Amino acid sequence: MSFTRTLNAGFAKLAQARNAQKTSSMPFSAVVEPTNVCQLECPLCVTGMKVKGRKPGFMSLETAEKIADQLGPYLLDVELDNWGEAFLHPKIFELIKIFKARKAHVAISSNLSLKDFDAEAVVNSGLDLLVASVDAATEPTYLKYRRGGDFKLVLSNLQRLVQTRNKMKKRNPFVLMKFLVFPHNVHEQDAFFDLSRKLGADNVLFYPPNYPSALLRNYFQNLSPEQEAMLSRSETPGIKTCHWPWTATTINWDGSVSVCCNGNSFDPGLDLGNINATPFREIWLGGTCSQIRKVFSGIEPSIASARSCWNCYQGRRD
Repeated sequence: MSFTRTLNAGFAKLAQARNAQKTSSMPFSAVVEPTNVCQLECPLCVTGMKVKGRKPGFMSLETAEKIADQLGPYLLDVELDNWGEAFLHPKIFELIKIFKARKAHVAISSNLSLKDFDAEAVVNSGLDLLVASVDAATEPTYLKYRRGGDFKLVLSNLQRLVQTRNKMKKRNPFVLMKFLVFPHNVHEQDAFFDLSRKLGADNVLFYPPNYPSALLRNYFQNLSPEQEAMLSRSETPGIKTCHWPWTATTINWDGSVSVCCNGNSFDPGLDLGNINATPFREIWLGGTCSQIRKVFSGIEPSIASARSCWNCYQGRRD
């Protein structure tokens, strides 16, 4: 880790701790979206449910290079995903190498329901972390949320990746199996852990999902009355602190910048700017981002693109 990155990260965390309305540091973490195209139809996902928002597309290598040039000196980690399946990008391995060349830790979260999954290419790309979103230990439970996915194919791809990595005597990618804990699958957590060991995954992650209010009914279709009762329909608690405005950023496939990777990044009406038109530093230090930082001091913003942060602060679901 370079001195510049370490110093920048320290100043960013200090600004966060102080809820500073102005900052001189740059984000040291970034979600960079290769594509918002996905082959699954998950009921709580705006892409899966084809909610009207940002048009579908794939990030160009030119945009990726621009991001890497402007943020590369500061980035500790890059997550190459968001509202789509990263491995559907035809040049995903080139995108990985662009950010690995800047010495960032690079991760991808994937559904792995891919017929042409190239395990050897993944290992050779230099990818540091692969998060496999599986959410179940059995096929019937898997299909309740990962609609359109192929459970057996996912497990096969996972096992093949681990075996290929080990055969090539490589340490990376670290393989993490992810389990979003829903009412319909909570009973399979122990079996999921056992399954991960059987497949050779390095670790598991149990994580609470987000429940967008506009999409909840899609999920309820797969629940029993008892499972519905497990899910509170009340508003979420207000988020009184958040690291995003000081430490991290999201850049969508078209180069637009969002405050975080939540629902606001799917809505082009909430964009903070576009790195293809404006240097990132100007966006990051500009008036909209300053208003977003004020939110976490309890100051209501006047700019529309900062309203999503105010909603989080107030405890409203997207």
